Amino acid sequence: MTVDDDESASNELTLTVAPTSVSEDGGGTQVTVTGTLDGAARGAETVVTVSVSGDTASANDFAAVSPFELTIAADSTEGTATFTLTPVDDELGEGDETVSVTGTTTAPELTVEPATLTITDDDAATSGITLSMEPARVDEGAGPTEVTVTVTLDGAGRSFATVVKVTVAENAEQYAVSPAMFDVEIPVGETTGTG
Repeated sequence: MTVDDDESASNELTLTVAPTSVSEDGGGTQVTVTGTLDGAARGAETVVTVSVSGDTASANDFAAVSPFELTIAADSTEGTATFTLTPVDDELGEGDETVSVTGTTTAPELTVEPATLTITDDDAATSGITLSMEPARVDEGAGPTEVTVTVTLDGAGRSFATVVKVTVAENAEQYAVSPAMFDVEIPVGETTGTG
């Protein structure tokens, strides 16, 4: 007598994570990775080497995570493993960023689908810039006066330098300005710059 197997063989293993997001200022968070076969259980255990790396997040946005193993036991379709993700709580308005959780296995004819974990930014994004001058007023008879222009972001520092082109309107009959156009740079991670 022949018994037909009505279960399709597994050819894909999907990784999922819980939680799917962590806050930048939340400290270390334990993340559970689940590996699930897309078909029938296998007769031998399936070992997946899991790696955690930056996707839109850079290596400076979270503490390094060493590769680790996730095992699906023989005759099972699912297995779990855990790791700790510790974001770096900087003061940059970077927006939310993602981390990739990928896997490799030596099991024949089995591919591993990755998961994505989001680091939610706790810093307010910059939406505007304010200019101020010191001194704010110059007496008519004061002669040449050096004026310092300060450029201030209205939110968190940025992950790249911000260059602001400043133009000062001239009035040839009342005063002269030199230079009438110049750049003020706000360095990476800072909220102000002067020129």
